[in-house]
Amino acid sequence: MASKDHPVLLNELAKATGLNLSTCHHLLATLVARGYAIHAGRSRGYTLSPHYASWLAGLAQASDPA
Repeated sequence: MASKDHPVLLNELAKATGLNLSTCHHLLATLVARGYAIHAGRSRGYTLSPHYASWLAGLAQASDPA
């Protein structure tokens, strides 16, 4: 999802990750519930939320040895 500038459909994500469709759906539901992903609608797919970007920045900062 990070490399896309548009929402990605569930079946595309499952295929790209090699995950079972049900497993992928449950993982995405968790990401949505925690604010890291946005469900754009049943036929529109999923995208990363701005919260994900701030989490990623914090992770990078925490791993910086300086």
